[in-house]
Amino acid sequence: MEEHWADFLKRGKKDLEIAQYYLEHDPEFASYMTQQALEKHTKSMFLRFHVFKKPKKIGHFPMHKVMEKLGEIVDSVTKDLDNKSMGSFDCSEMIKKHSEILYEITRKPSVRLDWWKKSLCIPLSAKDEKTLGRFKPSSSDVNQITNIHDRVFKKNKKDNNSNNHKRDVDGYSNTEKTLDRDDVNEQISALNRKLLNRDTERWNKVQEMLHKKHNSGDLDISPKLELLLYFSIFGEKLKIKINFKHLVVLDIYGKYENLVMTTLSHESIGRYPIILDSKDTTTTLYEEYKDGLRLLVNNVKTACLEIEKYTLLLAKVWDDDP
Repeated sequence: MEEHWADFLKRGKKDLEIAQYYLEHDPEFASYMTQQALEKHTKSMFLRFHVFKKPKKIGHFPMHKVMEKLGEIVDSVTKDLDNKSMGSFDCSEMIKKHSEILYEITRKPSVRLDWWKKSLCIPLSAKDEKTLGRFKPSSSDVNQITNIHDRVFKKNKKDNNSNNHKRDVDGYSNTEKTLDRDDVNEQISALNRKLLNRDTERWNKVQEMLHKKHNSGDLDISPKLELLLYFSIFGEKLKIKINFKHLVVLDIYGKYENLVMTTLSHESIGRYPIILDSKDTTTTLYEEYKDGLRLLVNNVKTACLEIEKYTLLLAKVWDDDP
């Protein structure tokens, strides 16, 4: 199945080219191809790293089905974490919520239309804004990362006792669930510094692979991603029998989850016009709000380029596992 991920990537890049070409002449078709480009890039990353045991099925799966399957995989990984007293990952709940919303966009016309309007920057009512605001990406991963870190690098009985009282190495309460992304990165950076002090040789190897040997360039290699990559490479040597590669891929997908939801409505509406009232159809609004579509296409273009870079970078890093 090695070659299949490349086929998805190639087709996704072609879809993006088509979307850009038709943007001015046929915005409806351009919107559909934009959604297809992002979906194929996402699936190519999942296929490249063998996230799914039966990759033949993923090709024609709608995205909410892909997320359901991904949720099952994450549940399996996080169950292993729980069994090893390493805590759990909130990303499991995030994936389930994501899958539910994708299903609603696919199956419920009113929800699909609201997301479609949002994607084109069409004004929404306060009620519709509230409905779309239900999804908030999970950002409290620092607590679970802390549990893993302490479990692997525990120094003495005192550390174990402090873990049992749910206090992490930086005094941050594990019951706190309202962190923003800056707080998460700050806390994980502190853990990374402790990791560097305890295991300099391995940590420097990760830094070298990412930033020197393979040149991550303009990619956002967040502190959380660095730490997950560390465990994915050295987990077996540290006697952690968990597939952290899946969590790495999931962390990267999390950067684009909102964009996946925002574009999904165009899979249907970009092909079949909807009569909105006596004056407007989705066809007329595509023309009227072409600037919103242009912005969406540009955002998807950026995301697709980043997903491709992440995929190629991780392939090099993991192929060179020490």
